[in-house]
Amino acid sequence: MLLSETLQGASNASAKKSYTEGYEKGRSDSSKQRFQSLIDKQRLGPQSNDAANVRSLEVPLPEHEQNGVILAPSTATIRIQE
Repeated sequence: MLLSETLQGASNASAKKSYTEGYEKGRSDSSKQRFQSLIDKQRLGPQSNDAANVRSLEVPLPEHEQNGVILAPSTATIRIQE
């Protein structure tokens, strides 16, 4: 009886260790795939689908003071992707 309990305990520990290792590998693989997808998207640049949903908006900026320096009026371009 003591032998069977020892074997069962070892089996349970082995199964738990295998499950944990598999879970961690799955999480790691998912993160790597997401990262690779992002890198590929950046490398390819804007796709024709994405280009249709991107527009630029020019916003006038008034004269303002920043750190004691008066900055002249200017414009800023904001990229909007829907």
